[in-house]
This record gives sequence, structure tokens and C-alpha cells, in this order.
Amino acid sequence: MNVEIKKSPRWQRLADIFQNQVWTLERLVTDKESREQVAFLRDGPLKRHVITRALELGLENAAIPILAVIPRNCMETSRQISFIKCRGINGTAELNLNRVRDIEEIPHHHPYWAFDVSIGIETVGMTAREAIEKIAVAKRRPFTLAEIIALYIQYPQTLEFSANACGSRYGETDDLGVPAIYTCFQRPTAMRNHLDENRVENVVRPWVSPSCLERMGNLGVMTYIQRRRWRKREGRE
Repeated sequence: MNVEIKKSPRWQRLADIFQNQVWTLERLVTDKESREQVAFLRDGPLKRHVITRALELGLENAAIPILAVIPRNCMETSRQISFIKCRGINGTAELNLNRVRDIEEIPHHHPYWAFDVSIGIETVGMTAREAIEKIAVAKRRPFTLAEIIALYIQYPQTLEFSANACGSRYGETDDLGVPAIYTCFQRPTAMRNHLDENRVENVVRPWVSPSCLERMGNLGVMTYIQRRRWRKREGRE
């Protein structure tokens, strides 16, 4: 790695974001297993690969250039939702989290990083199906439920929006809808939205559908996501 690049302001900004996101997660977890999962994100080679890739994509000035994500196979979704706080109240779920499945091919078995994150302002007022089509046209990838949780934890200002997890589905058939997090209740709440349901009336916090450009797993192995058939995994939410 070029020493001058590592000393540059653009590298340092990304390194600071990287470090702060890991610190945020470390402050939330207390047990040994969870700390080991978060510590995985600190891996030196992975850090270099993540920052280098972000620079290659020209993300040094992006609002959210990178985002640390702990997938549900590494830490239960119910626990991660409890880390979201709005007005001092922890998040909760009103749906069976064991029925949530991801249709995005992600690094399931270890924490990873998402690049060029968009909260999805351009999808305000759209149904989940409409948002999925718009995200696909932009050659981006819709967020899973775990990724939306990560976004809310690390960027609590985004709680001004409720969010559809268009990269996940609820139940065994797609017509059951997408998991979502509603932020207008007394506490952030995971719930289900129908693919064609448009929740725009009397909504204080508009619905959006976040997305990212790509994801990176361990040791710099890129995962350019494509929809693939879900392979069921047991034992984790």
C-alpha cells in the first residue's frame, strides 16, 4: 500500500468512519462470542481492502461510504433490533423473525461491509415492489433486514424514516411481503409490509427502501450480489 495514500485526508476520513462503526458495535455487545464477531471487522487486511475499495469507487466524500453489518446468522436479529434506540426506547419485533429469509446473496457466516449506502430518499412513497424495480435499474442492491438494523444503529438520524428491507422476504413465498422497521410507534418495531402496499397516508416518518452498491466479505473477497435461491439455515433467526 502506498504510504502517501494512507496518510491522505481521504484515506483518513474513511479510516475514521471504519473505526467509529466498529466502536459503536463494540459498545453494544458484552458477551465473548459477540465481541469476537465484532472484532472480526477489525481485521487488518480486511480494513485495507475495504478502504481501498471505497477509494476505487470514489466514495471518500459520500454521506455513508461504508457500513459494518453483522448478518443474522452471526447474531440473532431480535438482539440486534434491541440495539436500535429511539427516544431512549429499545427496538422490538412484531413478527416471527424465524420466518425472515434473505434473497440477497450475502456473506452469511461472518460480519461484512456494504458500500455506498443510500437511505433511499428516491423511493419515498413507493411500494416495496416499485422500490425494488427502481433499485435494480440503478444497478444497486436492496438492503436486508440486518443491514437496515445496522444503518439505524450506526446512523440514528435515519430513524426519521421507516424502512422496507427489500433484500429480505417474510415467509416461504414472496407474496407474504417484506420485513420492515416502522419508526413511528413508541419504539422502532420490526413488522411486515406487503410488496404492493403503499403506506403514505397519515405517516409521520416516510417509508423508504435503502440500498447499497456492493458488499465485501472477509479478506477482500468481493460479493457482487445476485438473487439466488434461498438455502435454508437452521438454528439462527
